[in-house]
Amino acid sequence: MIFGLCLPVVGLLLAQTTFPMKTLVLTGHAAAGAVLQINGHYYADLEILAWITHASLSFRENQVTLTMLGAGQVSTDEQDGQRLSTSFISASIQYLEDARLRKEAVTKVVKIQRASRPVA
Repeated sequence: MIFGLCLPVVGLLLAQTTFPMKTLVLTGHAAAGAVLQINGHYYADLEILAWITHASLSFRENQVTLTMLGAGQVSTDEQDGQRLSTSFISASIQYLEDARLRKEAVTKVVKIQRASRPVA
C-alpha cells in the first residue's frame, strides 16, 4: 500500500530532474531513457543493458555482476523460442504509455466539466 502511494511521488520527482535522458542503442536494439547524463558523464541502466543483451544481472552486498553470454552460447530462452521480440516489447511499452496519457487527459476533462457545472 505504501509503495503504491510512494511510486507517483518518486515518478514526479524524477520527471522534474534536469538531467538529459538518452536512448541506449546496442546492436540495433534501442532502449529510450536508458542513459542518463550528469555533469558530462553518462550512466547506463544496467537492468536495461542486461535485458537488451540477454545477460543476467545479480546483486550481492557491494557488488553487481553482469554476466553476458559467450559468442558460441545461446540462452535457454532463445533455445526454447519463448522470448518476446524487442520490437514487440517496445511497441507494448509505447502503447501502455499512450493509454496512460489518454486516461490522464480524460480524467482532467471530466474534472473540468464537473467543476464548471452550475450548482443546483
